[in-house]
Amino acid sequence: MTQTQTNPASTAATSTSFGEKISFTADVVAFARTSTDIPLCPEIFDIAEKIGAPLDPKEKARTNEEPHIIPYMEARYKLTDRLLENSGYTQVIELASGLSPRGFIACDDPYVQYVEIDLPEKMFLKRKIVDELHRRQGTGRYSNLHLEEGNVINTNDMEATETYFSRDPVFIVCEGLLRYLSFADKEKLAKNVRRIMEQHPGSIWTTPDIHLLCDVENLTTTTRWGVDVKPNMFRDIHHAREFFRGFGFLIEERSLAEMFDRLVTPKRFNMDERDVRTALEKRTVFVMTL
Repeated sequence: MTQTQTNPASTAATSTSFGEKISFTADVVAFARTSTDIPLCPEIFDIAEKIGAPLDPKEKARTNEEPHIIPYMEARYKLTDRLLENSGYTQVIELASGLSPRGFIACDDPYVQYVEIDLPEKMFLKRKIVDELHRRQGTGRYSNLHLEEGNVINTNDMEATETYFSRDPVFIVCEGLLRYLSFADKEKLAKNVRRIMEQHPGSIWTTPDIHLLCDVENLTTTTRWGVDVKPNMFRDIHHAREFFRGFGFLIEERSLAEMFDRLVTPKRFNMDERDVRTALEKRTVFVMTL
């Protein structure tokens, strides 16, 4: 595991930065996942609370008051897992991985090479969490889990993720990121991902981040963390398709409703299952190849 040192004091000095606002959303997602049956989510959030900055109780309350977002987060995680498993690929990059447990779980298999990339302040915390998970489980550090500091729109940072891979195909995960990137930055990311896929023929890029303007135009939470995400939304599904096809990607579309029967949160929150299914049917996942 890469052990690049980060100065937490310098991180704190930029607490109002765009990057930190985005990193904070990963903490909210991590809290939401504790209501699911996704492995290690309660443990990860517990560790993050103890060694990092505890999540504001008001944010916990707001998340619990908006339970409709929790099945969405559960479904996107589980569908991504299914797509990765079905691919059979053993080389994975998770972009802006936050507090996702996916890499730690995957690297129990020594044949997997798993790279996570995220901003320094988040990766500083993630390394501590991973070390504590190993301590609790009594396992040695996974040499095949690589926690890289970097920005996904920076070409050099993205190139660094490839140093652990052979020429075999790579499965690229992008879950919960694109809504926070401007279209200029989405273009940079798409070009970086395409270059990696060209170097590893047969690679797959999957993302549930196909957020449409109609999904948020009536919501008051679009500036919840001081970030207005509306300008980053695709106008409609046709706009999203045109955007990615413009970089030469071939798109297979999947629906989050595929995971409905595997969700536990609708029952835990006593939600109307028909409403949940209808909401998930509107959420599209892009599985992209070249």
